[in-house]
Amino acid sequence: MSLCFVSSMNKGIYDEYGKRFIDEFLSYSSSDLSLIIVFEGDIPTQLASKKRLECLPLAQSNHHRFLKFFGNLYEANGVKIKRSKQPNGQIATRLEREFRFDARRFSFKIFSLRLARTHLGPTLPFAWLDADMRCLQTVTWQDILPFMPDQHQVMSYLGRTAFPPDAPYSECGFLGFNPAHPELDAYLGRMEDLYLTGEFFTKKQWHDSWLWDEVRREFEARGSEFRNISGSAETLEHPFINTGLGQFLDHLKGPTRKKQGRSFDRDYRSVS
Repeated sequence: MSLCFVSSMNKGIYDEYGKRFIDEFLSYSSSDLSLIIVFEGDIPTQLASKKRLECLPLAQSNHHRFLKFFGNLYEANGVKIKRSKQPNGQIATRLEREFRFDARRFSFKIFSLRLARTHLGPTLPFAWLDADMRCLQTVTWQDILPFMPDQHQVMSYLGRTAFPPDAPYSECGFLGFNPAHPELDAYLGRMEDLYLTGEFFTKKQWHDSWLWDEVRREFEARGSEFRNISGSAETLEHPFINTGLGQFLDHLKGPTRKKQGRSFDRDYRSVS
C-alpha cells in the first residue's frame, strides 16, 4: 500500500520555502510515500530527475476558465472597498487587502487536487499538504494512516471550534481523501463549482478553509461522513502540530512562522 501527497507552488513559493519542503520530504519519507507538485508556471529543471516526485503543470482547463472570468477582478484578489462616514457627513471610501477574500490565491488547492485526482486514478489514496511544511523525522505510510479517512468517510480534516474567535474555520494544511468513496468526486466537483460559477462571492469568506467547511457541511447534511482528526486540539489555533501529525511535520502558518522556519513555542499547548 502507498500514499501520494499533493501540493502546489509557483516559482516564488518554490524559492522561498517550497524547495526546502521538497528536499526534506524526499529525505525523510519512506519509499511508500510519494509527492506530486502541481506547478504554476515553468517547472524548475532540477526537479525532473528526483525519485518519488512528480511535477505537473497546472494545465487545468477549469482553472484557466476561472482565471478568465474572475482572476483579474480586484474583489477576487482580496481587495475590499471600505466605506466610513466622515465628521463632515460625507462617506469616504478606501481599498484594503484582506487575505480571507483572496479567492484567486486559494483557488489553486482545489484545481490542483482535481488535476492530481485524474492523474492518480481511482484507487490510490492521496492527501493534500500545503507547501509551507517542514519535515521533522522519518515518516511512513503507516505513520500517516491514522490521520486518513476510514472506509466509509469521504475526507479527513483538521477542524477548529474556537479560532478565529469571531468565526472559526478548519485548518486546511492537511486533507486526507478516500479515493474509493462514491461521494469524493462529487465533493471535489462541488468545491470546484464554487469558483467556476462565482458562487464564492456569496459566502461570508472566500478562502479555502471557509469554503471547504461550507461544502463539507452540505454533504454532511445529506448523510456523507467526514473525519475530524483534530481531537481535543480542535479548540486551538494550530491543531496540525498538536495532533500526531506534529511528530513528523511542522506547518509554518503565516509569514512570521515561515520567516522563522518553525512554529512558535506558544503554538504547542497541552490539551485535555
